[in-house]
Amino acid sequence: MKRCIGVLLVVFLLGVIPEVDASFFGEKKNFDVDNALLKLVVKEGESSSKILKLTSYEENDFMIEKSNLDFVEVVDPEFFMSVGEERDVQIIFNGEGKDAGVYLGS
Repeated sequence: MKRCIGVLLVVFLLGVIPEVDASFFGEKKNFDVDNALLKLVVKEGESSSKILKLTSYEENDFMIEKSNLDFVEVVDPEFFMSVGEERDVQIIFNGEGKDAGVYLGS
């Protein structure tokens, strides 16, 4: 029973954390991302991808920096967004040649 409560607490916190952002401290946000954390399972030798949804609150040039993990690729990492524009950014995870394990990156 305790394990179930712990999982629910983590899910609840992950749902709340994105709401506590720069605007909470009185700062104006330039943009928002629907996921602060990417987590997925990729089978050995296979690839998978995730979509991040960005919303721009100002006109901005964006550049998504390359991950410190050599098997992570951002499709179209540089782009411009207008005020109120939303954009999907695809992140590809290539498990080919990687050993099973947990990989952490930024």
